[in-house]
Amino acid sequence: MSMAAAQEALQQNLVVFDRLDRNKDGQLNQSEFAALTNPYAIKIDPNSLMSLFDTDRNGQVTLIEYRIATQSSFDRIDGDRNGVVTALELRASGISP
Repeated sequence: MSMAAAQEALQQNLVVFDRLDRNKDGQLNQSEFAALTNPYAIKIDPNSLMSLFDTDRNGQVTLIEYRIATQSSFDRIDGDRNGVVTALELRASGISP
């Protein structure tokens, strides 16, 4: 992945986090975090998903916790570790039919 692509990915991640952080305190509370789940896609309990992100168990998700969790998820799906997730890798991970 080029440096420009890495910077763009980071910028997009910051934009998503900022949109979720409605009260702009730099952390996602439970109701803000629940906006990550899409009940029309995969049914996920926002509280159990939040527990994966909230590593210090304080009921808030910081940007650092968010970045670590999303990077970890991406890395698990990116089977060949080339920085790109393909449809085949999504199917293999069970995310896509």
